[in-house]
Amino acid sequence: MSPDAPSSARLSQEAKDTLQRLGTSTLYEAQGKHGALPHEFRPIPGAGFLSGTAYTVRTRPTDNLALHHAVMLASPGDVLVVDCGSFLEAGVWGEIMTVAALERGISGIVVDGSIRDVQRIAELGFPAFSRGICMEGTLKADPGVLGETLHWDGVEIDPGDIIVGDADGVVAIKAFEFDTVLQAALEREAQEQKIMQELRSGKTTVDLMGLKAPSSTVAPRRTYARKS
Repeated sequence: MSPDAPSSARLSQEAKDTLQRLGTSTLYEAQGKHGALPHEFRPIPGAGFLSGTAYTVRTRPTDNLALHHAVMLASPGDVLVVDCGSFLEAGVWGEIMTVAALERGISGIVVDGSIRDVQRIAELGFPAFSRGICMEGTLKADPGVLGETLHWDGVEIDPGDIIVGDADGVVAIKAFEFDTVLQAALEREAQEQKIMQELRSGKTTVDLMGLKAPSSTVAPRRTYARKS
């Protein structure tokens, strides 16, 4: 895939609103408990909700030249998904690049490394997820690779795949599976709403989920009258 090749169909605002309501945990469960990025990928404080199509970037640790090109070449609605080799001692993304990305309609960024200027990025309202935060700067010498398939702990991300991030973390959904996963997530949401309604009517999770009984019955806790 060439660096400036178009991603798959963009997410509509209605689809983004639905994804935000469902949340990453429900989407992860709905696609067979896969697609979750490692738990170290965390939103910066106040990052907000992230959704869009993946624009993949592979860059050498301590170098962010590839990211400057990615911002220029990515399409509105894309999420930059960046492999820095998990190197944490350099902030490859900051306030200046965030302003550039916002001007081009980029939806957010997920970095397998560190970012900096996190307070300003949050104030700008740009969703950013990373493994770390580091104030140290970078070189701008290595062109890196754009539009390549990325892999993290069994999760494969191709350009155009759907990326969703919230307070629980980040989940990737294959573009060709998106409609199926979304429908399964909606069905799961409806089932969970039904369960919670029954819990509020007095039923228990043990009954509703058909959970096994404990191996031994725990004696009820005794209560003692307080001495006057």
